[in-house]
Amino acid sequence: GQQFLMVNGRFIKSPYLNHAVTSAYQNILADGAHPFYVLFLKLDPARIDVNIHPTKQEIKFEDEKIIYNMIKATVRHALNQFNVTPSLDFDQSPIISQAGGHLPISEEKHKVIIPSSFSKPGGDEAWEKLYSGLERETVTAQPSEIENPLAEAERKAPYQIHQSYIISEISSGFVMVDQQRAHERILYEKFIANLAGQSAGVQRLLFPKTLELPRDQVTILQAHLAEIQAFGFDLEHFGDETYLLHGVPAHLAHLDQAENLVVELLEQFLSNLDLELKAEQKLALSLAQKSARPRGTALSVEEMRSLIDQLFTCGSPLYSPTGKKCVLTFDLNELQEKMNA
Repeated sequence: GQQFLMVNGRFIKSPYLNHAVTSAYQNILADGAHPFYVLFLKLDPARIDVNIHPTKQEIKFEDEKIIYNMIKATVRHALNQFNVTPSLDFDQSPIISQAGGHLPISEEKHKVIIPSSFSKPGGDEAWEKLYSGLERETVTAQPSEIENPLAEAERKAPYQIHQSYIISEISSGFVMVDQQRAHERILYEKFIANLAGQSAGVQRLLFPKTLELPRDQVTILQAHLAEIQAFGFDLEHFGDETYLLHGVPAHLAHLDQAENLVVELLEQFLSNLDLELKAEQKLALSLAQKSARPRGTALSVEEMRSLIDQLFTCGSPLYSPTGKKCVLTFDLNELQEKMNA
């Protein structure tokens, strides 16, 4: 009840654009928490349809995908600019190009107010520049030639910091692994292998789960049912927008409410529409992002070792599926030089 979206001065409801805001808060808010926000959007009235809802509280955007990306990027930039995002990270959020107009941003903790103009000065080309370069290159799996720096016979036990990063000592210094990104890389390559024909185990549910899906998700599911089934989802069409879920991927069955993964997969797929990937890669990426163990998850020593070992059997162990760093190596000599500087 504390999310306010105004378009040309009128209050509207848009679950799609609300998702753009909340997705920018990933790994910042606790599960079940929601950010307070006020968004003022100004658009060319000719590019929206206000006649799709009796009370005019819902509208149709001609440039919905562009607006989604711009909102998400702007909120992420605001959170990063004011150090609301976790400070111990491997990269900084990209700075938004403000071509086509200034975007003033003011922020309090978990509160973002963005009075922005989304008109299209300069036409479509200038508009596209507002969010160009925000996506990172997605790294696909290749045969790995990178040796595991932690594969030593007598290695010390790794440990976590902030239940988010794994630290492990090596002879030349130490290695830090981002556990969420590492798990995303492992799962992504596993799902890609499933699509290539390797059999995915299925954990049957005790009772089928009935899924009532919105039309946009049904469209995706119908178009990519074979690929989704290849991941290990046992789905049966039950008429109209209803599906029965009989089983889930066996290696994800341990997750709480694992039967909801198919719904979350479709939601995440919609969020990844801006990535220049094949549909199968987007599906694999979406499922990896939704099912990976997030930062803030406590891991045992054996779980940390297993994660590291699995990571370095991947084709691209140093980067997440979206091209972000999974591993940083710190050289002891360099550390000593810095300490003595």
